[in-house]
Amino acid sequence: VLRIAGGTISGFQRHGIDLLASIGTVLEGNRISGGVIGARLWTSNTPSAVVFGNADLALGRGNIVTGASFAGVQANGAVRVVGNSISGITDPRNGTGITLANGATADRNLVFGSAFGIATGANSGAVTANTVFGNTQTGIDLGGAPPNLVVSQNVVHSNAVGIGAFSASAGLTLRNNLVYGNSAAAIRFTSVPDLRIVNNTLYAASGNALELLDNAPRAEIRNNIVVALTGIGFVVANASQAGFASNYNLFQTGQGGRVGQWQGGTRATLQDWRQASFGDRESLQADPLFVAPAGADGVLGFASLTQDGSDDNFHLRSANGDAGAAVKGSNKGGTLAVVRDGATGLPVLRAGIWSLDAVTSPGLDRAEPATPVGAEPSPNGGFANLGFDGGTAQASVSPASYVLVTAPNGGEILQQTRNATITWRSAGFTGTVDLAATRDGANFVTIAAGIAN
Repeated sequence: VLRIAGGTISGFQRHGIDLLASIGTVLEGNRISGGVIGARLWTSNTPSAVVFGNADLALGRGNIVTGASFAGVQANGAVRVVGNSISGITDPRNGTGITLANGATADRNLVFGSAFGIATGANSGAVTANTVFGNTQTGIDLGGAPPNLVVSQNVVHSNAVGIGAFSASAGLTLRNNLVYGNSAAAIRFTSVPDLRIVNNTLYAASGNALELLDNAPRAEIRNNIVVALTGIGFVVANASQAGFASNYNLFQTGQGGRVGQWQGGTRATLQDWRQASFGDRESLQADPLFVAPAGADGVLGFASLTQDGSDDNFHLRSANGDAGAAVKGSNKGGTLAVVRDGATGLPVLRAGIWSLDAVTSPGLDRAEPATPVGAEPSPNGGFANLGFDGGTAQASVSPASYVLVTAPNGGEILQQTRNATITWRSAGFTGTVDLAATRDGANFVTIAAGIAN
């Protein structure tokens, strides 16, 4: 294995490292600045494997790439870009931190301060657990993405568009991403069919949360938390409505915010959205009760390298768990993606600590029933949580026992003399349940008693 490590590479005109590898190669601990492309990495045959960076973040052996004019890293072939900090690509229109093609992957990198953060191309590989912020155009640009690409566990904030694509192959999946504080849109897709957007948190303080523009049909959208404080939660163009399937989401809107846009008309409430789109029947409109979106410093997203958004906490509050347990309530400070180490400038993972909250989020145990609970800590309630950490080890703790009515859950129109279906889910006990209804929250009338659970 060829190893290129610990170098300071600067003062070049074109490429700091220009590698066409036919053997395994590791490039780590280098400082590369200036030129046109910081590192251009190609493999001449599929078995060759190039690692740019180091997957063991605790070693601090990633590369730092800054100040190239066109691209920080171009990776083509069997190349893994992992554990690096890549920033400040200077071309204001096309400058890109990392470009991927032909199987190349990017994971656990910090990518910031350019026009584009990460850009995929033909047959690129997975994009996982990166933190991408402060880019003037798109954080993760999936234009040209190959069929069935998976983009997961990334934190994407403080860009113009968080995750976007103009034309990508069918089957793109976004899973367990946190996308927030982007000025125009959290997610924007045009000409991307058969999308799957599952268990993400989309927080739009300005702009829209999700835009499916021209020709993005057959999108499946479930288990997400969607916040549109001033804009629109879901914008679905007419040409993207065919096969649109959305359910088991949690919506929150602020003053002036609207749940959706369908057939050119905005739908302010979940009730309006349901009637227009015929979807989201088991979804909910409520405050998701995040732990601390703006963090301890009160600043949402990126303002400077000392206020870089790493303290922003979008885990769901939970009052559940044993006070003496190591894992209880919700996680404080932990992330699925990387954060910047202030001393080294390199990415690190942070486990965080667990503590009880005073209240519990309505997003717990609300996912589509077939969704695996995955690595959620015990007790997990038997159903995954909504949002970016649902199904992961950082999901907030569920009640040990509960009954949760899932329909009707607010906003439905129920007609007299007509049948209505009542659904619920439960965990932690056996036996039957009684059903009762109230008009005032205090006096209940029994509907049915002794119903099988």
